[in-house]
Amino acid sequence: MKRTIALFRSRPVARGFSLVELMIATLIGAMLLIAIMQIFGSSRLSTQASLALARVQESGRFALELMKPSVRMAGLGQICTGRPLLVEHTRNGCGGGVNLLFNPEFAVLGWEAVGTGPGQTYTYSPEALDPAGQPATNWQAREGTSLWPLPAMLQGRVVPGSDVLVVRRTVPVPVRVTGFAGTTVQLSGPHGLPDNSVVIMSDCNVTHVFQNTSNANAVVLTRPVGNCNNPGPGNRPPGPNPFQPEPIVASTAIFSHEIEVFYIGRDALSGEPALFRMRLPDPSPPGGGSGGAPEHIQPLADGIESMQVRYGVSFGPGAPASSSGRAVDAWYPANQVNDWSSVIAVRVALLARSAENSDSRLLPGQYNLAGTTLSHQPDRRLRKPFTATIQIRNVAIVE
Repeated sequence: MKRTIALFRSRPVARGFSLVELMIATLIGAMLLIAIMQIFGSSRLSTQASLALARVQESGRFALELMKPSVRMAGLGQICTGRPLLVEHTRNGCGGGVNLLFNPEFAVLGWEAVGTGPGQTYTYSPEALDPAGQPATNWQAREGTSLWPLPAMLQGRVVPGSDVLVVRRTVPVPVRVTGFAGTTVQLSGPHGLPDNSVVIMSDCNVTHVFQNTSNANAVVLTRPVGNCNNPGPGNRPPGPNPFQPEPIVASTAIFSHEIEVFYIGRDALSGEPALFRMRLPDPSPPGGGSGGAPEHIQPLADGIESMQVRYGVSFGPGAPASSSGRAVDAWYPANQVNDWSSVIAVRVALLARSAENSDSRLLPGQYNLAGTTLSHQPDRRLRKPFTATIQIRNVAIVE
């Protein structure tokens, strides 16, 4: 009988990783993970910076494009080709820059932030751009030999260190004059103008400028006595025949005098600086407009931190160093313009910033805006200056 002997081979004993091998593998994995995180973080910061730069560029360019048409269309050039006799009914003794603000003879004017002139350095804190409590004397506008502070309606709205630009234009009112009766002008239909509009009435021989108080549905324009406030400037006492010399009825046209005020304010909703526009007179009843402001005050572009404005002046034929009125002879800030009627161009410089920290590095805090150096402590916000030179329509070639 044969015996079968079963042979069993022993299996090899399974060996795990040693502690050293595990530590090496863990180290390599950690290094790979750190590298991946660094690449991801760098890509994220790069994307964030690119998006922030795109938003800054969009805000700066958009703000300038909004301002350009208003400046180009400024002035009274489209009423008459000659120089008619001008009869101003508005008060001329209002203080605080009210008369300067409402004067229809000037196409543009402005207020210069004190300490931000050409060649000067203005130091500020980007996180403390609060218009509240700023003295009106921190801004100056020149009229002849007088320097006027910021008008009351703009006080508490403009951030420190930023200029104010005022542009005016005339808009035809599609009604005809049918007659005159004392302090009223009779019309062919409702004039549709906002309350307290400054009205220009002309037959190109004589031009009357007065503040109207009749409502938009009225078929007359009313010229009462007014005061310098709310909103000003009001009219002088009329006398027995206020509209003398009387324009020729058949040839008389009516224009409204519209004012746009551009400034850098603080958006009440976001807390960020922004380019604002105030329209005068108020074209709508006061209310809760965008940015927490009344409806006639609109935030136009977010992230605009500062605005510096220079005015191109033509000295006119015969003046020393004159270009015979065809081009800009000199550029001045608002507190150095002696004659606003000689301004033929405006140079606007804006500083736009990102809404949040967008760079891992501390970025330099010095920027040149129209010859003014703006300085602040380095931070991580992206900023970019934007500049445009705008010719006032129908004036001259800008050099």
